Amino acid sequence: MLPFLWTFGFLGFLIVCGICLSLSLYKQGVFGPRGYGRTRRDAEAARYARHGLLVFLGGIIVVVTLLSSLLSAVLH
Repeated sequence: MLPFLWTFGFLGFLIVCGICLSLSLYKQGVFGPRGYGRTRRDAEAARYARHGLLVFLGGIIVVVTLLSSLLSAVLH
């Protein structure tokens, strides 16, 4: 049960961080109608950065889940 709660909490944290990042990028004009034409290159870079971050964080989630499950098995 503990690994599930850790994973659930970590996913919640990632969702909150992702929303904050998206809002900050939107305020900078990377997204939306007012800044799309002049910052298209920045928007593509931000998209690649987000995808790379998602892949990295997905790997971290898998590693944390495996380690917590292993620790739970060793302690019992």
